[in-house]
Amino acid sequence: MSDDSILKDEGYSALDQGRVEAAVREFLLAIGEDPNREGLLETPGRVARACEEIFGGMQEDPSLHLLKQFNEPGNDNMVIVRDIPFNSTCEHHLLPFTGKAHIATGASRVFPSSRAASRATPVVRSCRNA
Repeated sequence: MSDDSILKDEGYSALDQGRVEAAVREFLLAIGEDPNREGLLETPGRVARACEEIFGGMQEDPSLHLLKQFNEPGNDNMVIVRDIPFNSTCEHHLLPFTGKAHIATGASRVFPSSRAASRATPVVRSCRNA
């Protein structure tokens, strides 16, 4: 069974720390490193824990962060929150990149601008096409 069919059968699930650790250990071996070397002994575990933070948005539905909105009839102004800093991961190379997000909302539906960054977080905390 391919990894793609496993993902489809199981749906997207929480990060599997054991598999990440095994993959990092295998990666170290593949590049000619000794994963049993003192400086690398805890590296697979550190990488697995980092992946929980880096890819934590993959299990979140970004639309849930848009549920809290305020109806302002008669408001014809667009609300724009600009320059929200973010970090994400390139889906092609699994390398980090940074940028700034801009969020705009229509005239009568307004979300609290103080929570704008939380709306961007699930989207950027997953692999992205940079």
